[in-house]
Amino acid sequence: MEEIFSNSSKAKKANSSEIKKVFGTNDKTECIKMILKFGTFSFTQKEIQEKINNNRIEILNYLHKYFHDPTKDPIIPYPLSRISFALHEMKVKIDPHEPLYQQLKQIIKKLPFFLPIKPVGITLIYEEAEEEAEEAEEAEEAEEAEEAEEAEEAEEAEEAEEAEEAEEVIDSYINKYSNKKSYKQNFTY
Repeated sequence: MEEIFSNSSKAKKANSSEIKKVFGTNDKTECIKMILKFGTFSFTQKEIQEKINNNRIEILNYLHKYFHDPTKDPIIPYPLSRISFALHEMKVKIDPHEPLYQQLKQIIKKLPFFLPIKPVGITLIYEEAEEEAEEAEEAEEAEEAEEAEEAEEAEEAEEAEEAEEAEEVIDSYINKYSNKKSYKQNFTY
């Protein structure tokens, strides 16, 4: 049964005059649609904490994957525990409702003051994407060349078939008229 509450924590149901005043209609399904479309949802403390933990893990994994220690010659990412400690030192508060990319922008700006970081091979990522694009282009060109070659072979085969048919027609005419007297001989004045 669909119910609309004026105070959900106290389980106080809204009466029809309150519903009419707020939504402009007494139809509960229309009211519920409006609530779903324009309303906000309350999360339990447990749900909020889970979202914060999930966002924290995603931020840690992103920093671990895309940033490294610039003091090391071979590119070595920081351990997750070191990044987590740096975030703790920064006193980062993770907002469960703010998009991650906005939070990451703020963290990445402040992180070099607590932990020396450098982006991992943005040029490498670009070069890999460029190489993949070149390989795809070469494969496409090879495929086009193969298709063109197949089309050319098919055209040559078709021409050869037409030539054979033409020869057969000519041979049949030659055979047909070689057994008879020539046209001039049969023609009388």
